[in-house]
Amino acid sequence: MAELLAGLGVLALLALLAREIDRRWTVPKMVAGFGEAIDGDSLRVAGQEIRLKGIDAPEISQYCKNRVGRDYACGVEAKRWLNARLQRGAVSCRIEGHDRYGRMLGVCSRGDEVLNDAMVREGIAVDFGGYRSAEAQAQRQMVGLWSGKFVLPADYRAANLRH
Repeated sequence: MAELLAGLGVLALLALLAREIDRRWTVPKMVAGFGEAIDGDSLRVAGQEIRLKGIDAPEISQYCKNRVGRDYACGVEAKRWLNARLQRGAVSCRIEGHDRYGRMLGVCSRGDEVLNDAMVREGIAVDFGGYRSAEAQAQRQMVGLWSGKFVLPADYRAANLRH
């Protein structure tokens, strides 16, 4: 009888564990609400951390050179740009998986504006798989990062940050 009860207890524990794993790793299809920038390419919406899919913004500690050769905090500027957009109203993010750090990857919009695309098109971030034409436009128009000199965020991370 004790073995039966112990077996049932183990099964109950496994069921609870399976439910918790499922809850933690199930990707919600949409996350919506008011957001706050964490850095230039990630935000928090409705308590969920979301990495903007397909773009790469300068790191918070990264500096770039503007068109006249002066250093500016391009990573801070990217976060500031994203926060300014988020202050204009609620966003909705379509979740499309997780990155290698377990963060949700999303395409986020505010009204008709897709933030991922706008950041690349305005030269605030670079294409990281999906926004090549937006990046080409930013390069042609020499806006944002493309108006001066910068190190690609991935190269900056490789040289300066340990992940």
